[in-house]
Amino acid sequence: MPRRNIVPIGLSVGPIVHRTAYEQLAETIRGQILSGELQPGDRLPTELHMAEQAGVSRSTVREAIRSLQEAGWLERLSRKVLVVRDARTTAPHRLSGLEGDMTEIRADRVTFRDLYEAALLIDPEVTRLATLRARPGDFEPLAAILAEQAGSLDDYVRWMELDNAFHITIATIAANIPLLAARRILADLQSPSQWEFMRHGNALPMAYAFHQRIFEKMTAGDEESAAFVARKHVIECRDAWLEAGLDYNVPTASDDTGEQGPPGADAG
Repeated sequence: MPRRNIVPIGLSVGPIVHRTAYEQLAETIRGQILSGELQPGDRLPTELHMAEQAGVSRSTVREAIRSLQEAGWLERLSRKVLVVRDARTTAPHRLSGLEGDMTEIRADRVTFRDLYEAALLIDPEVTRLATLRARPGDFEPLAAILAEQAGSLDDYVRWMELDNAFHITIATIAANIPLLAARRILADLQSPSQWEFMRHGNALPMAYAFHQRIFEKMTAGDEESAAFVARKHVIECRDAWLEAGLDYNVPTASDDTGEQGPPGADAG
């Protein structure tokens, strides 16, 4: 019988991730926090009870708890009392030493170019990791932020607060402490640079449209497309900045008078 040339077919498969038992348990608890099943202040069961429920050893439970505490999801009030912490709005304790003194950072005269380069490196990778690691309940906070952003396009101060919340929530879902710390610092430094720029022209609707696309790609589980859109979002913000005639190298820090906004931004 003559031998046929058989061409292999393509398979639509994603990366296979092997997780340890403690990682799976930690993700389950984190998912319940994000879905609202567990509320800030709720007290968790004992280690023994959780071990029996999950069918794992107490050491596995301890490791899961440790990782959740370090990420800022749980807080131990005493040796026997462990409660849920609102990790979406409260900076984890472990980050306090990493973030450093923001006044000192601003004294270095951070420019818009600095912020653009940092966002271009951080946001796409954070978005990709969050898409890979997200559980269904993780997307509910992002959906809520998007819904409020849609009604805040005329309130740029509130919109910018939500913008920071959107990106920090994605970084929280990514479950990488150094990247979350870096994204928090970036959010803190970005706000002054956008203070005047973001309230003029089409900046807010454009950014909102990108947020929607990022969310759609994330919920579809398409990590590469989500990262691509996140990268394009950063580039489009830079292009809009330059098209507005603003200085690429202008320091973005607040001045001593407390006023915020880049020189050259039209106040009218």
